[in-house]
Amino acid sequence: DLRRWIKFANSLRLKHALRMVEKDPDDALPILIEIMENDLDVIDDGEDIVMMPSEQGWRNEGKHWSFREHRNLRMGSNIWRTLSESDDLSGSGIFDPRAAIFFEGNTDNDWAYFPQIPEDDTPPSGGSPYQGQRDANYNFKGAGNIYASFNYYLIRDENTIPEILLTASEIHFAKAEIYMRGLGIAQSTAQAEAAYTSGVVASMVFWQNIFLNSAIWDNHPPELTYGQIFGKTNHPEISIFINDNKLELIYKQRWLDNFRQPWEAFALLRRTNLTPREGAANDFFRFTYPPSEAEKNPEHWSEQVAKMGKDDTDVKVWWMRN
Repeated sequence: DLRRWIKFANSLRLKHALRMVEKDPDDALPILIEIMENDLDVIDDGEDIVMMPSEQGWRNEGKHWSFREHRNLRMGSNIWRTLSESDDLSGSGIFDPRAAIFFEGNTDNDWAYFPQIPEDDTPPSGGSPYQGQRDANYNFKGAGNIYASFNYYLIRDENTIPEILLTASEIHFAKAEIYMRGLGIAQSTAQAEAAYTSGVVASMVFWQNIFLNSAIWDNHPPELTYGQIFGKTNHPEISIFINDNKLELIYKQRWLDNFRQPWEAFALLRRTNLTPREGAANDFFRFTYPPSEAEKNPEHWSEQVAKMGKDDTDVKVWWMRN
């Protein structure tokens, strides 16, 4: 489908031009202007670019393996506070339907978060919420599983849970930012609000379809109609129409939608420094080169480090403004 390839290409251009606009506006702004002013085709709702194992003849075995072997991944306080308006362990404060898609309660079915910045006496995570024995006994998460964990089926389904490359909601949020900031085009709060709302709805629909299309996801939340999903955008913590920090809200929802795209969430954090965060501002921008580079490729390693000034984690990558 050539038209969809064109939409994909335009969407990638829009996404990456926005990423580099602070550092290289001379190259980035003309791309944003071309796509936005000419209303070029980009991917729309239902046209998300994903890799689907069952349709491509492979099994995504590494995902379950990584959770099972790591064992300690749990729901943190930072994301919890973007999904719930209270810390009630029953989950009564949850206002975002994606909470029960991303996570599940602990052994006692309590929505207990792991503190993003733990104290010295914070109890460690335990139990076995990701082990394969839950296939036969779903409720068995291990006695020490005192914190809410990632939803078992989200990481267990190796065939009908996609690996995400680019979603329609990402493009809606990108457009919302462009309109809100007036990047190369006339600033329009109204158009930003509309694009943002479309992004939230597209994200909730996308994640609902994840569990609806899964071949093994049995204990999923109730299916919501489109109207019910749209109604969720009126919640005070989500609605952009009653929020003064509109740009920050756009970043928050784009970050939340990147739940299974941590590389994209990290890029958004580094570019804006306005995604949800607890503690000090981020100063980690890149990984250092492995020691083997200095040992086995000393000439080019030295040349590159000289360009950067040093090989450290606080050195900004090429598309970040200094």
